[in-house]
Amino acid sequence: MNIKNAAVLGTGTMGHGIALLSAKAGLNVTMYGRTDASLERGFNRIKSSLKLLEDTGELSDSECKYILNRVKGVKTLGEAAENADIVVECVAENLKLKQNIFKQLDDICEKKVILASNTSGLSPTDIAKYTKRPERVVVAHFWNPPQLYSTGGGCSRQ
Repeated sequence: MNIKNAAVLGTGTMGHGIALLSAKAGLNVTMYGRTDASLERGFNRIKSSLKLLEDTGELSDSECKYILNRVKGVKTLGEAAENADIVVECVAENLKLKQNIFKQLDDICEKKVILASNTSGLSPTDIAKYTKRPERVVVAHFWNPPQLYSTGGGCSRQ
């Protein structure tokens, strides 16, 4: 499967960083936040991280702008998952919340979409409990801060 579009659910410490890392790797990213304020905080964190990467010489100003333009903010799960090849959930470590989100994703995403949780300790089996296709639910736990890890080849401009 050729992954081109990622949805990242959450704008906090991990969510914004995974969105940035994904955009840096050349993916089109849809970052989901519940409110305008949440999305604004997420984008401010992305901009701050990009500034750090620019100041340390890892990225140029034009690369930072290119990466930032790959991230779009939305406030509904439907919009977030619309064209996603992979969805990475980064919400609070609350099993009921995650189960509810994955049940909704299972209903709205195509069968081929990978559904991943960034959980640090919850069971993927428990998270997938209310989905019809639990075999497509995985844990993809990133180290903090994810945006400072290399994507292995800079920016892709395909």
